[in-house]
Amino acid sequence: MAIEAPLPKDETWIRQLLILCELPQKDITPEHLRHFLFLKEKGQVIGLVGVEALGQFGLFRSLAVDPKYRCRGFASQLIEKAEE
Repeated sequence: MAIEAPLPKDETWIRQLLILCELPQKDITPEHLRHFLFLKEKGQVIGLVGVEALGQFGLFRSLAVDPKYRCRGFASQLIEKAEE
């Protein structure tokens, strides 16, 4: 698994994961998705993090890991990568 930026075709998977994790997703635009990173396994998004730019700072917008993949350190890996 690698952490990577989403492609436009990944938007549906991203929204589904946010809904599964009971996080807001209705206001996410293609511009927001440019600031997301995600983990994929077998073509499915299993974790993601979004960063919203606020001037020279960033605010974590969303951090979600599919419940089936939790407690394996994926959230920590996503945060680490987003902080780079």
